[in-house]
Amino acid sequence: MFIVLRAASAEVVRDLKADYQLLRKLGDLGGDVAGFRWLLRDLSMDRESVTTEEGRRATAAMLFDRLRPLLPENMTVDAFTALPVLLEPDAPPASEEQHTFCRVERHGRRLDIQVGSLASMKGETHVATLVLESLGHPNRRFDMEVALPVSAGLSARAARMPESQLSQFWNLYVGMSRPTSFLCLAVNAERVTEECKAALIGLGWNIIHLT
Repeated sequence: MFIVLRAASAEVVRDLKADYQLLRKLGDLGGDVAGFRWLLRDLSMDRESVTTEEGRRATAAMLFDRLRPLLPENMTVDAFTALPVLLEPDAPPASEEQHTFCRVERHGRRLDIQVGSLASMKGETHVATLVLESLGHPNRRFDMEVALPVSAGLSARAARMPESQLSQFWNLYVGMSRPTSFLCLAVNAERVTEECKAALIGLGWNIIHLT
């Protein structure tokens, strides 16, 4: 929605740098935050409309109707639905490979490991998952550095945590709840205190140092 509103030159996103600021800005302006959340929910739940050209056109028209209070006054439904961001993207060439797997071969055995963002794994279930720590934006904090003490029981999550850190926590929850049998977290050891390591070991975690 942030990208769509920006493409439509909506005033509400003019000075915003990131999508997570949108709801707060909408609330500050006295906008319909609840209605906007319902729109996001409806889009997330509707997985059929986007599978057909007719459904995609209907979705674009629905977006115009529900986003109309946030759009420029001179914006028409035809102009809105013709925004490049709402058009069907060109299909990649048939010969183009999608590099979403990392192949590991050892002693005659081969394993294809799926690689993707945490968001792309939402709703999936895996036998094993490796979650790599990441640097947040715009807070410039490493997600594991903040989350591991909470997971270890050494501290509680801050009640008024910035939205960017909340987003990091949510992404970690998604990634760490995918596997059924094995979860591995890859973290720079310099960002994990000895107290935190001891607490994690006490909870049953195995810690292996790689150089």
